[in-house]
Amino acid sequence: MYAEEYKKVRGPSREEGIQLGAVLCGADTRGGWYLRKAIAMLVVQSNMILLCGCRGPDELKETHMKFTQIALALQAYMDNDAESQYKQRCTGQSHVIRLEEVPWDEGRLPFIVRRAPEDMSGDSWFLQNGTKEPLWSWRVEITPYLECAGESLDYSQPWQAPANRKVLARYSYFFSYSEARQLRENPDRFPDAIALAITGPGTAFGCPGEEPKRRKECPADVIIVVEVRASGIPWPAPGDLDIRTMPRTINPPDGRGISSKHEGGFHVIFADGQVWFLSEKVPFQVVRKFFTVEEAAKHDREELLGPYVLWRSEARVP
Repeated sequence: MYAEEYKKVRGPSREEGIQLGAVLCGADTRGGWYLRKAIAMLVVQSNMILLCGCRGPDELKETHMKFTQIALALQAYMDNDAESQYKQRCTGQSHVIRLEEVPWDEGRLPFIVRRAPEDMSGDSWFLQNGTKEPLWSWRVEITPYLECAGESLDYSQPWQAPANRKVLARYSYFFSYSEARQLRENPDRFPDAIALAITGPGTAFGCPGEEPKRRKECPADVIIVVEVRASGIPWPAPGDLDIRTMPRTINPPDGRGISSKHEGGFHVIFADGQVWFLSEKVPFQVVRKFFTVEEAAKHDREELLGPYVLWRSEARVP
């Protein structure tokens, strides 16, 4: 469908991205994940050019870009987690922390449900999940890596709190099918999430009682997020797909499993930041082979899922 058009467009090379990313971020003065995010952002920008060169509905291109931006934000979150943990370990040491010293593969995915912390003292409280009431979903956790809001969330209050709603309203565009114009006309409404994590025992995001995996623990081929047409879940609220209870089909009639409002396929995000728009003709039994870390390590996505790819892009940092 779009595969041949996809191949015709070339974005900036990795070397070009590193050079420009260093200029944009000031690598000598800011955190390492800022630099890596800038480099990855260049990949996203090249994907935007790429998608503009493809034939297909504009709405589908827009949804594809949203999933690519979510993938980038997840990578940036893991980078920040790795850098924060490294700085915590180096507290009290006199040597300068260098970008090449940060163990980026130690970065962890966000918690599927963020809980209120018992104590917010210190600079690293956010590296561990709280034990009090649920606050919001992993989607809220990655919002700082989509764009800077200029305001911080209140970690003592859930997402529905008036102050938090005000901060989160600007991010509804990224996690829903809604257009910017629609959101401006109704800023108090939080649309349903279209990007749900794959959760449950053995998955990259884990489940209650099982922490999310670190980058080094995730095969590149494991699927971490999928598109869902009618989740019924306001995007900031906790709620995702559990491999034990999710619909065992593609495009279920109620739209609450893997599905899309776009004809012909659906989006998935892999652990390495690749975003694929897969044909709806792919068997569910094939897709599910990439839900858990153990199973994904046994299979090759290019071999099993590659024949069903309609579009693809990546938000991968070097």
